[in-house]
Amino acid sequence: MKWIVFIILLITFALLDAGNALNYIALGGTNIRPAMLLILMLFFAINCERHTAILVSFAAGFMADAAGLTVGPHIVAFGIIGYVASTLQRDMVMQSYVRQCFTILIIGAFALAGVRGLMMLKPDLQTASNLTALIGTIIYSAIAGPLVWTVLTWLSPLVGIDRLRSNRI
Repeated sequence: MKWIVFIILLITFALLDAGNALNYIALGGTNIRPAMLLILMLFFAINCERHTAILVSFAAGFMADAAGLTVGPHIVAFGIIGYVASTLQRDMVMQSYVRQCFTILIIGAFALAGVRGLMMLKPDLQTASNLTALIGTIIYSAIAGPLVWTVLTWLSPLVGIDRLRSNRI
């Protein structure tokens, strides 16, 4: 793994999540956008070796926390979900777009629900617990996931992933 290139990619995705670039494709008044760092974390958790996948998951969680309102919930949720995804990577075949959508939908639901649950434990944080926005983000991430996955597949040799595990039969 080429860590410098990965860090640049991670910062780019964090800026997309935190910035206004995704507002152009946001849906509704609740600003429903795809969770780019979730898709990035899932791609690397499935395609890297286990120890690298866990490090990448925690790094993506840290960047999601840095781009968001609180520090902590994304690190914990992304770390746990990244560990589970890296453990199950032998069983996950992400060759078709439908499987990518379904996997992002299921894992995204667990990850973002975990983040939301951890954020609700902090009583002084005033966040709207909008279930519609959470479900919308999960579905939007699942729909946008294959496009982002394709871009990450093209960039994977630059990051140092020579053989993708997600494209095996």
